[in-house]
Amino acid sequence: MKLDLERINFLNCEAEQIHMSGRVQDFGFLFGLNQDNFLVEFVSENEKKLIKKSCLGTSFFDLFQLSDLECDYIKNAFNDCELHSLRLPYILELKTSVLNKEYNKTLFSCVFYSSSGYFIAELEPKCDRTDELKVKHQCLISNRKSENDFKDCVSFERLCNQLLRGIKALTGYERTFIYKFRPDNSGVVVAEVKEANLESYHSVYFPEKDIPSQARELYKTNLVRMISDIDREPMLLKYKHSEKCIDLSQSLIRDLSPIHKKYLDNMGVKASMSISLLVDGQLWGLINCHHTNSHYIHQEVRLECVVLAESFCWQIKRFEQRQSELKKHRINMFLEKLEKQAQNMASPGAALQSLSEEAFELMGASGFSYRSQLDAINLGEMPSERELFNLGQQAANSASGQIVSQINSEQGEQNMLFGCLVSTCANDQKFMTGWFRTGGVVTQKWIGEPREERPLGDKKHRLKPRSEFVVVEKEVCDQLAPWSELEIYLAEKIHSIFLRSIVKEQEKVKRTISYLRAINNSKDEFLITLAHELKNPISALSAAVEVLSDGDVSNPAFGVMERGVQQISALVEDLLDVGKIIHGKVQLRSDTVELNSVVENAVELIMSEVRSRSHKLKCSRSENPIYVSGDFTRLTQIFVNLLNNAAKYTPDGGHIDVEVQEHQDKAEVRVKDDGIGISSKDLEGIFKIFSQVKNQESEGLGLGLALVEKLVHLHGGEIGVKSEGEGHGSEFYVCLPKLKNKNKKGP
Repeated sequence: MKLDLERINFLNCEAEQIHMSGRVQDFGFLFGLNQDNFLVEFVSENEKKLIKKSCLGTSFFDLFQLSDLECDYIKNAFNDCELHSLRLPYILELKTSVLNKEYNKTLFSCVFYSSSGYFIAELEPKCDRTDELKVKHQCLISNRKSENDFKDCVSFERLCNQLLRGIKALTGYERTFIYKFRPDNSGVVVAEVKEANLESYHSVYFPEKDIPSQARELYKTNLVRMISDIDREPMLLKYKHSEKCIDLSQSLIRDLSPIHKKYLDNMGVKASMSISLLVDGQLWGLINCHHTNSHYIHQEVRLECVVLAESFCWQIKRFEQRQSELKKHRINMFLEKLEKQAQNMASPGAALQSLSEEAFELMGASGFSYRSQLDAINLGEMPSERELFNLGQQAANSASGQIVSQINSEQGEQNMLFGCLVSTCANDQKFMTGWFRTGGVVTQKWIGEPREERPLGDKKHRLKPRSEFVVVEKEVCDQLAPWSELEIYLAEKIHSIFLRSIVKEQEKVKRTISYLRAINNSKDEFLITLAHELKNPISALSAAVEVLSDGDVSNPAFGVMERGVQQISALVEDLLDVGKIIHGKVQLRSDTVELNSVVENAVELIMSEVRSRSHKLKCSRSENPIYVSGDFTRLTQIFVNLLNNAAKYTPDGGHIDVEVQEHQDKAEVRVKDDGIGISSKDLEGIFKIFSQVKNQESEGLGLGLALVEKLVHLHGGEIGVKSEGEGHGSEFYVCLPKLKNKNKKGP
């Protein structure tokens, strides 16, 4: 029968139930048995070629030369098939009494399995004894050669070719090749052994939909499939009662999909065989065999090919394990080298930069980036800074602190695909290491379009005559391989090296800070001790000036001495106050205080200074009383210092304004002057100890504003300053928590 393209239904062919076809090839015979009594419930319609009359309804055991012991063994074999989901081989001899005279074979190779609630037996004529021995001998030779090649650490392609030569010798197919599945389920031919007159498929890629998902799943269940002639008419199943849907997933003689037959026809292939390559339960690839004419392979040969394939899968796993061990050894050697380099250089970043070529080769990467608060390194190709920031943020927010992803990055006028492996630390994206690999443009040979998208109903157009089934070279963006376990291991080790380095640097910084704090504390202790030591001689000087003057105010020298002693005494008191606050020894006498009264008291205390310089001072009370929780004396000290500061830096005849305001739950006091102002540079550290605005009239140690800030914070308040610059005056404001009830005590 010639395949007719018009008879094929191409619609929704991806959903075709190829394992439920209900058809078998005519070189074999299928018997479906009742599981209770072993009566034949259905049979392939070519039974009439084998036996004289229909066997439907008869006992399966009545058809063959079997002893009682053999019958019991077969029954147990069928039960084992059902219990363990197995397909078991057997040899059966047909009774000559039931044999059709036109059929001259009585000995059959058979497989048993269980499916759809039935026991299934499939029979094929057994090959003669000489062919059987040739098969076993060839399998032993192929296995020994493959094992020797593996021990000699030859290339993987040589292992593949050794397997293909063995299968070609066993089967006689014109072409044998290994088809490896890629991560996107497309495939590529990685090895090939063929007749010289055939076009090569080596390194040719095939689109994913050339082998649809249901076919890939079936390859996992049934490890070998053969079609002897795509033009032969398939045999339907005949049923004793009504027609049933039988799952033929384990069948060795199941007829293939007509769509697949047409696909083979387009390739110029009349007979084919496929053997699955499963590694750790996953479909790694296929061994495909093609022939340009009809070609039948005995069941024993096909099953021996499966044994060879299973041995090869074991070798694939061993080979990959060996490659992994070698790479891990190289990685560990590289890490030792990186550690030594890092000890001799300023940082691990500099060490990695010197070893970047080897690092990129081991990682399969084209770029590396490192970020910390202390350092930053970029090597090779990588995404933009904005994209790096986003990747670091994603990694920091992930549970593992690591992300593995792909991004399309805008690089100038072109887009680049990056595979990213980014690691952070402790939810902190400021510390990050990232590895990047790019998908470069490569030339590949494809059957059809790479990653082609085909709408429903388009397969008829795709399955054109063989003259259109050509190999086409395409420039494609090479698919980015996923990061392997060893590459992730190496990335994590390098990340830990950088992390240890940053921890060491932070420890150095901490030690430096502790040292500076110790020096600062020593300075504070010295100043406080000095202040305490100065109190006694200052008191003595004050008493001596008072005795010498004896009330005589006519001598100006006594006035100068008295003012000098008062000034020194005030400085010492400020030093003592600052020291007490730093060491937490200031105890506030907290009470309910009316803020207007505090401000008025402060104004009264500095009025002599204001009058001496002809300043115009304006004090504005709030309309209503404002109550705060605080120490009346210390609050007064805050505003006295602010007013003294204003008077000090405001020229004679200048203006000073004091205003008390309330804003919801806060009370605010503003002290504004039109004095010399504050530069933006001085504003930043105006409240630091020993800081003061520099001008020709500056005097003192710069303790006043530092003391004010600390006292405001002790009261739970805030202090700030504004100035438009030198010559434009300044404005200080103090915000304090307001009491809603004047009888309520503060904290």
